[in-house]
Amino acid sequence: MKKLIIILIFSFTTLFASEINTASKIMEKISSALIQKSEISIFTNDSKNIKILESSKKLKNVLSCEESDLVLTKTKINSFCKKKVLVFATNYLAFVKSPDAIGAFFYQKGRPNIIFREENLKKHNIILPKEFEKYIE
Repeated sequence: MKKLIIILIFSFTTLFASEINTASKIMEKISSALIQKSEISIFTNDSKNIKILESSKKLKNVLSCEESDLVLTKTKINSFCKKKVLVFATNYLAFVKSPDAIGAFFYQKGRPNIIFREENLKKHNIILPKEFEKYIE
């Protein structure tokens, strides 16, 4: 019985680590498309997003919104940042409830989903690479 429990724990840990690495690579690609910098500063207060940022070589977690190029949030966006910064939601509900969110990246039924708001991209003069065109609404 102990062996079974250990195997299950190991399997779930491996799956979680794999999801974090995949999410990290996707967020690197999205962030690079939105912000043309070699190192991108991101503010988030969600522990899962912090793990995603920590596993990235290009994304840097910062402690305040004012230092960031991009804000990742899983909740409805309030005006918690004094400077204008791009906001990216990490779940669909936060994206829908936050009209200022430029886009969202979230998992639905075990699959990664990406959405961008066309009007907000235009507002910030952001032209995404062709590979992201199918995600623009």
